[in-house]
Formats: sequence, C-alpha cells, structure tokens
Amino acid sequence: MNTTSNQQAYKIATRWLKTLAKTSRLWVMLSICVGLTSGLLLIVEMYCLAHITYAAYIQQTSRVTLKPYFIAILMLIALRACLAYMKERVSFQASSRIRNTLRIKLLSHINAVGPVVAGQLSTGAIVNAMMEQVESLHDFFAYYLPQMSLAVLMPAAILAFVFPLSHVCGVILLVCAPLIPLFMALVGMGASSLQQKHFQTLSRMSSQFLDTIQGLVTLKLMGKSQSQVKKIFSSSDIYRIKIMQVLKVAFLSSAVLELFSAASIALVAVYLGLGFINKGMHSHLWHVNLSLQSALFILLLAPEFFLPLRQLGTHYHAKAKAVGAAVEIAKVLSLKPAASKDTVQQTKQVWQAPEQLSLKVDLLTVQYQAAAKPALQDVSIHVNAGEKLAVLGLSGSGKTTLFNCLLKFIDPVSGVIKINDIDLQCIDSQAW
Repeated sequence: MNTTSNQQAYKIATRWLKTLAKTSRLWVMLSICVGLTSGLLLIVEMYCLAHITYAAYIQQTSRVTLKPYFIAILMLIALRACLAYMKERVSFQASSRIRNTLRIKLLSHINAVGPVVAGQLSTGAIVNAMMEQVESLHDFFAYYLPQMSLAVLMPAAILAFVFPLSHVCGVILLVCAPLIPLFMALVGMGASSLQQKHFQTLSRMSSQFLDTIQGLVTLKLMGKSQSQVKKIFSSSDIYRIKIMQVLKVAFLSSAVLELFSAASIALVAVYLGLGFINKGMHSHLWHVNLSLQSALFILLLAPEFFLPLRQLGTHYHAKAKAVGAAVEIAKVLSLKPAASKDTVQQTKQVWQAPEQLSLKVDLLTVQYQAAAKPALQDVSIHVNAGEKLAVLGLSGSGKTTLFNCLLKFIDPVSGVIKINDIDLQCIDSQAW
C-alpha cells in the first residue's frame, strides 16, 4: 500500500470512528463531565495545599487553625477517587456499547453478503476483525475521545486561575502547551502506519494458524505438519518484531512529551524564583505584588496544566491503534453482496413460507468472473411439493453453485428460479 492510499485509508478510518462514536455520545459526554469535575476539585486541592504550606512555614500558623484545610484535602482526595472510579465505569460503558454494536453490525453484514462473497477473505481475517480488531477500539473510545475534550477544558480552567495572579506565567504555559499536540500529530502519522502493518501481520498469522488447524489431518497424512509449524513460528516471530516497533515509537514519543512538559514546568519555576530574587527591582518583567502563597499555587498547578496533554499523548497511540484496526474492519464491511436483482426496483411480495413448496428451475446459467467456462449452464430442475431429489456429481460440477443460487447467495447470468410459481428474485431475501 503506497503513501497516498495509506493517507486516504487513514482519513476514511478516522471519519468512520467519529461516526461510530455518535452511537454512544451520551456516555462519552458523561465521562468528560466527570473528568472535568475531578480536575476542578484538583485545583481547589492545590489551593488548600499551597495555603497550608505558606501558613505553616512562613506565617507559623498553628495546626489547629489549619485543621479545616487538612479535612478539606482529605475529603477532596476521597471525592476525586470516587470520581475516577466513576469515570472508568462510564468510559467502559461507552466503549462496550460501541463495540457490541459494531460486532452485531459485522455479523449482520457477513450474513447479508453470504458465504460466497465472504469467502473473498479468509476465515481467520474475518474472525480476527470481529474479535481482536474490534477489541482494539476500546482504548480509543474509553480514553482517547474523552481526553481530547479534557485536554482543552482542563488547561483552560487552570489558565483562568493563573492569569489573574501572573500574566507572564500564563503566557509561558500558553506558549508551551501547543508543542505537545504538535509533536503528537507528527508521531501519529508514523504510528498509525505501523499499527496498520501490525494488524495486517496479525490477520495473516491468524489466517495461517486457522487454515493449519482446519487442514491438520491432511497435513499429517502428507507429512507436511512440521514444515507448517515452522511457517507459523516464522510468522509469529515477524509479528513479535512488528509489536516491538510499535512499542518503540510509543516509548520514544512519551519520553519526548515528558521532556517538553518538564522543561515548561522548569521555566515557570525559574521565572518565579528569579522574580522573588529580583523583587526589589521595579521592572515589569518580574512579578511585584505576587505573594509566596500565590507563587506556590501556580507552581503546583503547572504540572497539572500539562497532565491532560501528557495523558492525551499517552492515549494518542490508542487512536493510531484504532485507526489501524478500523482499516482492517473496513475491509470486511466493504464486501458487497453479489449483484442481485433485489437491488432493482421491483415490488417485493410479502411472502410467508407455506407448508408445501415446489421448485422450478429453468435454463439456469451461472458464470464466475475468474472462470473460463460457466459453473452451470442451462440447468433445469422441477421438484413437486413433497418430492425428494438427490443432486449428484463430481467435484467442481456445480452442486454448491446450484445451492448458492437457491439460497440467493449468488445470482445467475440467465434463467429463472420459481418457488410455488413465484420468482425467487421477487421474494425478500430475509423472508426466504
């Protein structure tokens, strides 16, 4: 897959994930509200901690006087722990509902296209899409989506407290903040490609393993089981290398994000420290009226300002993982049913299966695109109600093709199939 098709697949998968998230929007919004409430309580907790530190060490205030602040901190810690638990539960519910909906959609789609079209993909690829790749969407819906909003709301709330105390500190935080999302975007372009290759390798390995299990008896009879085991071992080793490549990008990007945030926090700390050293200098560069308690409050809030952005950077790999999984899931959903006359504007009859069925097949011809000659040609069958008919023939003579036509999994090139003198194409597929 070239770069252009990779980018196109990335955009389509991202758009599809956002559309899928709308099915559980209420739970996602609830998770955001719980996370924001916990963040606001954290700001209050930092204020109480700054007040206790300043009052105890600078003003020599007694512990009895500070007792209400200690109680408030303990209550805030307990309340934030409850909110964190609630956020995990709500996020899991949001992800669970979306994944269940997607699995039902995949299963319905596979049933709709039928076994003939579904056979274009290996059984292992389809099973892997429904199990592993759908499960890989969990972190995206449970963590990344809510964190996207919290990464904007929480820093904005902290800046609302910092700017009135020190405009310079607010500007430092505001200027340094976009560096983290910028770097995340740069990392994400390569990470999504690696994740997609990782899922393709997993799909191939799953298909190979399932095919080996299904044909194990034949392989044993032909003495080829050991060579197949070596192939599976080789595939698993390639898969291990792909996983390590993804983890390498994840750890390196997390380290750089931590470096950016630590440097920004250090910049705020240096400014506050130099400000108190040069407090006697009447310069607009240094803070003049900023108290030690306010400076400590700002310093405590600085790490919390970058925490939502760092968490978003951590969960950004969940997006890359989800996009890679979505591309593979899209391959299953892109399967189209065989061109059916059901798509033609015909009047479908409201049909219920009667107790007695008669079958009439007239001059049925089926031609596969890749085949040189028709799979069936001018086949005619007439079976009265209650009769039994055995269809015999050599392998490849068209027995399976005939029954796929009767089940409406494929459509003939010519000919007609009638059930009780009703054209099968006029009967709704689900009813049939």
